[in-house]
Amino acid sequence: MRYRSPECITQTMRQNYRQNGTAFYFLTDDNFSRNRHWEAIFDGMIRLKEEEGIPLRFMMQADVQSYRIPGFVEKARRAGCTQAFIGIESVNPQNLQAVGKNQNSLEDYRRLIDRYRQAEIAVHAGYILGLPFDTPDSLQRDIRSLMDDIPVDHVSFFIMTPLPGSQDFEDLRQTGAFLEKDYNQYEYFHETMTYPGFPEKGSLVRSCLEAWHQFYSFAHMRKILERTPASLYWDALRNFIWYKSAVEVDERHPMMSGYFRCKSRLEIRPGKKPLSRTAYFRKRTGEILHTLRGYMHLIFEMQLLWLCTRHRLSLQSAGSGEEAGEVSGDGNSAKEKQYISAPKPVSLSLPSCPAETVLEFWASVRHNLRKRRWQHIPWLQLCRRMYCDGRVGVHFAFVCLRQMGGFLRTFLPGTRF
Repeated sequence: MRYRSPECITQTMRQNYRQNGTAFYFLTDDNFSRNRHWEAIFDGMIRLKEEEGIPLRFMMQADVQSYRIPGFVEKARRAGCTQAFIGIESVNPQNLQAVGKNQNSLEDYRRLIDRYRQAEIAVHAGYILGLPFDTPDSLQRDIRSLMDDIPVDHVSFFIMTPLPGSQDFEDLRQTGAFLEKDYNQYEYFHETMTYPGFPEKGSLVRSCLEAWHQFYSFAHMRKILERTPASLYWDALRNFIWYKSAVEVDERHPMMSGYFRCKSRLEIRPGKKPLSRTAYFRKRTGEILHTLRGYMHLIFEMQLLWLCTRHRLSLQSAGSGEEAGEVSGDGNSAKEKQYISAPKPVSLSLPSCPAETVLEFWASVRHNLRKRRWQHIPWLQLCRRMYCDGRVGVHFAFVCLRQMGGFLRTFLPGTRF
């Protein structure tokens, strides 16, 4: 890997901001906490934030023991860290021992999360499915433990995959074990080897999808946002939109997905015959309609989630306004706080209705529509519900545009939102 000195990193960030407004970064060191120059890099970023007013924000990768390093978490926050990706791998002690992660423990997980949470840094856990002691039943228990006992803010699930060229891949190849021949499948969302606890083909993929749905259920996302600091609220909501759109709409791993797949009739794998224009049009039209239906459901769920949790923004941001140019104790300038903090909640005079009731109502309507049971649809209540949800949708779109406009400017320099 090409090495960059702390001075080079600082100069690059300064230049990127001045030329195109880039202020968000992902520090891709596999374990930034073990970079021997981490403190010098953080000090340089802190100077950019506090002395030059550059609103730096970044995500980093660190290990479970990183919270023990004196000053690491505090300086990370002052430098602009909003999210730390931690390789938790598993909460099953047998699996941790099997993969040589003896230094990881549930108690360390809890201390790590508490320490980062005190600094208002979200913890994003990397979790591997299909380890030697995993079964469909054990995974359900482990995911529940991940949600309740060591409550991380975000999780990325990965199916155990022996990447070609790795030692695991070579060991399996030499023993004659099954290995998937199609290298396109080696993207953490397919079964590429034999898994002892999942003898039925496809069972691990099903368990993986269940894990995504279980962790990112409406109830659990609401629970996460209820404890999320106001400064990280929109980061968390953006992450929920991205992950749920990938898994539920695009049906792919978030690391391999976008918001809309652009396809060409002629860009296919070698050896396959392209579809005719008519057949391709019919197929692609069906895919686009499926995607649009999925996004309609997703947007509705996200706006309802926002409506249920937006009160946290006013509770946590009350009395936190700084004067222009003032730097707060955590190193965030007033300019940055304007960028990362959530707005005051929009006043909505809507009938009181629990979120679960609304979700159940629309689920019932969709079921009756699919079954063509027109007589079972409460049409008057449907009209009222559409009116109320439409009003919420307008407010939600307006607030999202204001909040996520700053985020989009990071990737689309020169664009006004």
